[in-house]
Amino acid sequence: MIEKSAEMDGRAGKKGKRQTQAERSSNTQAKICNATLEALAEVGYHCITTAFIAKKAKVSRGALTHQYASRNDLLVAALQRLHNDWSQVRPFTANPTTEEYTVAQLITELWENLFSDKRYIASLELMVAARLDNDLGIRLRDEMSRWVNVRDEFLRSLNFTDRKMGLNVQHLHLMMSTMRGVALYQLFDRDVQAGQKLIELYSSLVESRVDPADTKEE
Repeated sequence: MIEKSAEMDGRAGKKGKRQTQAERSSNTQAKICNATLEALAEVGYHCITTAFIAKKAKVSRGALTHQYASRNDLLVAALQRLHNDWSQVRPFTANPTTEEYTVAQLITELWENLFSDKRYIASLELMVAARLDNDLGIRLRDEMSRWVNVRDEFLRSLNFTDRKMGLNVQHLHLMMSTMRGVALYQLFDRDVQAGQKLIELYSSLVESRVDPADTKEE
């Protein structure tokens, strides 16, 4: 009854307006992908099943398999949706031609909007899965590579007041790797502010070593 009710609710939009088939399909896909990311963060890649995801998304197994024919299709789609969500928050919504950044500001926004997001753990679970040399691994690596290229190109286009020549790729990847490590550390620390404290420390260390003479890699 819960599953049928959830699906029926999806047939009407705001103010009772009937949704199109495309809108209903898009809403169902969003629910399923979000439930997949939550499940990955909660129980890990090796423990999730389509049945568990369907229950979490409050859709029937049939509705899930109608949208995603295989578990692999679902996992890749969930990662794509996560990357799309990230592209729509700061710093990725900044205007490089009119806005100025400091490195500390960039670190803060990346931590608050990406790395401290509970769904970031889901992306780490998929990174582990991507190590496998099979269809899923290949597809996940392709999507991760696409996102990293988009991410790096945008972040390097930002105008930094404290690093006049911008960030080179090595600086950027060191920054990402550090915050990835802090996100993992936060999982095992009972202090819910432990990650934030480490990021603040890291930000202050980076600020103290900023060198405006650094140059971008060609």
